[in-house]
Amino acid sequence: MEESGISVLNTIVFNQVIVRFGLAEHDDNTKDLLTQKIIEAIQDQDFCHLGSSVWKENLKLF
Repeated sequence: MEESGISVLNTIVFNQVIVRFGLAEHDDNTKDLLTQKIIEAIQDQDFCHLGSSVWKENLKLF
């Protein structure tokens, strides 16, 4: 999925996943911005509960 700009950063157990958005050529600031915008879009739709956190110095979707 990384070629699509979605990186799953952990081994998925049950329903717990850590995700970061952005293409390989994007810098960390751009990846943080993309990840934040996607988190906000999902939260605005009231589709599911998710959160964000800084992990290993970058923003992640949890």
